[in-house]
Amino acid sequence: MKWNLSVDLLTVSFDGLKALDGLSFKIEQGKITALIGPNGAGKTTVFNVITGLLKPNEGEVYFKGQRITNLPPFKRARLGMARTFQLLRLFPQITVLENMLLAQHYSKGERLWAALTRSPSMLKEEEDNRKKALDSLEFVGLAEKANVLAEELSHGQRRLLEIARALATGADLLLLDEPTAGVYPEMRRKILGFLEEIRDQGRTIVFIDHRMETVFSIAEHVIVLAHGKKLAEGSPAAVRRNPKVKKAYLGKNEAARQL
Repeated sequence: MKWNLSVDLLTVSFDGLKALDGLSFKIEQGKITALIGPNGAGKTTVFNVITGLLKPNEGEVYFKGQRITNLPPFKRARLGMARTFQLLRLFPQITVLENMLLAQHYSKGERLWAALTRSPSMLKEEEDNRKKALDSLEFVGLAEKANVLAEELSHGQRRLLEIARALATGADLLLLDEPTAGVYPEMRRKILGFLEEIRDQGRTIVFIDHRMETVFSIAEHVIVLAHGKKLAEGSPAAVRRNPKVKKAYLGKNEAARQL
């Protein structure tokens, strides 16, 4: 078994309150893992720590066997990590393709001389990034929308654009925060189908979702948080039967009753 990501004894406190409390888990490479828990369990905080948006008070984060706890977000991204957010973070007044290109890595263009002279290597990189962007848009069915302003997309199409943008970076670990939030059932099924295809390409997916139906239909491994701690983990079937999980969710919301 090969681990893509691991967190070790993470603790994060806000004004004396622990959002994460000694949390540890590992993510297997090439699998779809769901991170679930009641509101306030610490799910998004975990994503923020993994991606470098938040520094833990204690604990470590390892990615591909490398300690990344103190790396800034852009260096983590270059190692092969990409993320989407529950609240969409697109640029609405530029085109879909331009949104895609902004997410790409431009190692040649970051050099002043290459940027000023428009060197052949920089032009080649721009061409390669454009192709990656268009390929990713084709994958999620948005190629025909490449020159449309992002604000003209439906909510579901914007969700697809965020996923395509993460794919175009070439990341092999995708952290998806509520990837199906607010979409119609047909679009939800489409997004879940894309996630399975992405997994079949050998990439690793960790996603947060409040819909238990969604979690149990696609996740191969489930990690349950409560009050910043790991309450349970295992296969969807094992987690579904776990009495601690049932107690944590009981009566919280209608979706939870599907447990």
